[in-house]
Amino acid sequence: MKTTGKCVSSPERGFAWVLTFLLTAFLSAALLSLLAVQGLTSAGMHLAAATGNGVADSQQAKIYEQVDRLAEDCGFSPEGVKAAIRREDLLEMNRKAAAWWTKLCTEGIVDTIPRWNAAELEKAVEAGMNGETRTEDAGKIAAELAEKIERVVFPLRESLLSRGMSFARNKADVEGMIRDIRRLPALGAALSLLAAGLIALLLGRDFFSSLKYYGTAAAGTGLTILATGIIFFSLHPGAMIEQASAALGREFGTLAGQITLLGGGVTLFLLAAGYFCLILYRKKANNNTKATEQPV
Repeated sequence: MKTTGKCVSSPERGFAWVLTFLLTAFLSAALLSLLAVQGLTSAGMHLAAATGNGVADSQQAKIYEQVDRLAEDCGFSPEGVKAAIRREDLLEMNRKAAAWWTKLCTEGIVDTIPRWNAAELEKAVEAGMNGETRTEDAGKIAAELAEKIERVVFPLRESLLSRGMSFARNKADVEGMIRDIRRLPALGAALSLLAAGLIALLLGRDFFSSLKYYGTAAAGTGLTILATGIIFFSLHPGAMIEQASAALGREFGTLAGQITLLGGGVTLFLLAAGYFCLILYRKKANNNTKATEQPV
């Protein structure tokens, strides 16, 4: 018995494959840009990276080393000063740092760097001074300690990012560029919908065959994201950042881990959806073939 359904012509199938390639490209661009925008602008991710497990503890340990070194040079007891640098205060400073970074990335606005309150440090330094240290030095020592704490919480950011952003704003419309970057995922999604719609129009006479093209695009997008992630991490960006700043490297590692989980979930979903569509199409094609081969 021979089926009588209308077939899709060869030019239509060829154009559908071209659209499938474009759909894969647009969908990959949309999802990769979404992951990048999330990594740059997500307040929740930056807050988690800044206040994650061990962040405040490692910062506190590094600051205590600075206190011991300064106490040895300037002649004061470090214990009271260490007690004044509480873990809760460091966590609050990290929250402010995350908010500062998020505003910089989302709006291009360089706010004033949050400052550590040096008044309590000055009192602790004065209380720990011995007779060899002059009282008027307490303010200078406290200011130096506060600056060291800020550098631990804001590694490289004040000296590089804020000054670099101020320079860039004098040369270009940074706020407009950031808005355009944040629109990239939506633009990629719109183009993906357009390509998917054109595929559906071309294959309207045999709509079930569109599963082959949609499945190929979904699986191809998943493989593209996977390959991009492998290439990115093979460059070891965390190690390069850690060479400049160990603290910033740890925060980048936490943020990269969150992006990896999100990207991994998206990749698995796309691969599963793509292969599911291809399996359905193959089963349908096999059934059609068997029906065609049956004798009258």
